[in-house]
Amino acid sequence: MPKTSFRKNSDSPDMFVLKRYWPTRNNKKLSLRQSQKNVDCQFEKFVEAQGERPLLVIKERDVGLFSLFLQVINTLLCKEEQSLQCDVVVDFSGHQAYFTGTNTWDECFESLNGLDSSVEVSLRRVQKHYGRRVKQMRFWDLFGSIYRVDSGLFWSASYYPLFNSTSAEHHISHKQIPTDSDRQRANKVIGRYIKVNRGLLEKRDAFVADHFKGKRVIGVQFRGTDARHDSRRTIPSYERFHRVIRDEISNIDSDTDVVIFVASDEQAFVDDIRGQFHNVVSAEVLRDEGGVVEGRGPRKWLMPNFIERDRKGALEGVMLDYLLLCRSQVLIHNFGGLTNAVLLTEPEIKSVLISEGYLEPFTKN
Repeated sequence: MPKTSFRKNSDSPDMFVLKRYWPTRNNKKLSLRQSQKNVDCQFEKFVEAQGERPLLVIKERDVGLFSLFLQVINTLLCKEEQSLQCDVVVDFSGHQAYFTGTNTWDECFESLNGLDSSVEVSLRRVQKHYGRRVKQMRFWDLFGSIYRVDSGLFWSASYYPLFNSTSAEHHISHKQIPTDSDRQRANKVIGRYIKVNRGLLEKRDAFVADHFKGKRVIGVQFRGTDARHDSRRTIPSYERFHRVIRDEISNIDSDTDVVIFVASDEQAFVDDIRGQFHNVVSAEVLRDEGGVVEGRGPRKWLMPNFIERDRKGALEGVMLDYLLLCRSQVLIHNFGGLTNAVLLTEPEIKSVLISEGYLEPFTKN
């Protein structure tokens, strides 16, 4: 975990920053501004002084849906475990690949707090404030910035929001498989706050009734497409998945009915697994079918190219894969935001990782 110290930006008084120092390849440290002054302006102390319960708006980054989902989880973990006195709402509008003209969160999930339309005025104010600053933000907002619109309205677009000097202790990393403890913690806030929209649940339930009933479900998720062009990662071969799937099947009683549910952004992987094993099922969703696999989001972040063909269809597809993988007893995967979201949602699922590079060292609790 990087070292932290709290700063308030003297050039931008509406931005509260708990400065993070991240080692780079040449061992230098990143800093937001050299001119920052050390001012005690922690989020909860500021709110307490104002004497009102503020609204915190979670804004988007130019990343995939489940990186955004995990950003919400980290924010909620801080809110719950640090007893932050604020209401939280999610507003994922522009500046991310799945945007179709409406709040992407609302297309998949219910409002976190059931807040009514009275927050719309606040959301418009935040969007204006956000729009003036998004060009200066890093893709991951490494500094965990909390922006203040006024005394009752704040927003954050950080995967690791820093409300005070101990917030970092509550975050779940995007670069390692979550620990058993992390999975239990996240499961609590997901159960309390995260509700999937009814239409998606109905499609999930119909698929489960047709294919999963009375069977042991082995979930298989392969992350390919644009990840093949990510210099931080090495994508395993299809053959490595074959070996691990066969090993997993060999450990199951021969009298047990087994179904393999396969999810991937590559249609070629789905077809390959169907050709190698019996009783393989998959959802009818949008995937890459060959050609150019590397695309870019609105802020030029690496994304699967096929999303551009049908953003709404791609969004529904990745949600269905998530919901169906959550019904598996075993998850064989090569790591990504989607699989981490599944493991955090359902802490009893057995995780079988096939991965090379990218991940940070992991010590199980």
